[in-house]
Amino acid sequence: MRDIGPMVRLRVGAPRLEPHPSEQLLDANLLVDTGAQRTCVREDLLQQLGLAPVRGDLIVGVSGKPESCLVYRACIEVGMADERGDRFAARFVADVIGVQAIQYIDGLLGRDFLSNVNLSYRGPDGMFELIDPRSAITQSHRQSFAAGPISSTNTRRKAAEASRKKNRRKK
Repeated sequence: MRDIGPMVRLRVGAPRLEPHPSEQLLDANLLVDTGAQRTCVREDLLQQLGLAPVRGDLIVGVSGKPESCLVYRACIEVGMADERGDRFAARFVADVIGVQAIQYIDGLLGRDFLSNVNLSYRGPDGMFELIDPRSAITQSHRQSFAAGPISSTNTRRKAAEASRKKNRRKK
């Protein structure tokens, strides 16, 4: 793939915060785009998942001309790591814009997502870091991962396990 900027590898699926054994998730490479107001994903990927549009919207892209686009509600699953380096998948549900195929990428990670994180981009080495300011979750990687306004199944599971262990010790 051409070096066109920071890319986030993530997975897209039906809008669920909790994983389901039969769910289908598709890998997608989204370009981190601070100029994009909204997150956009290739419409054929969204349709391949069987997602139906929730509404239409007028979007102004780089051409400056308003275009009618369909909006889909989707689950975005992002690879994360906590301060100890433990890896897990974080999920969030978002309304994304369905767009035609974009050369080299599957979509754009826009400010609707990025406004919830701190972004640091080191252009010369192609590295970026997205930090969720509400938690200790940090991800720094060479064009691979992201953090965001998430509900982490793994984090909730770990908290429940810790609570059960604490309760067992009390008995």
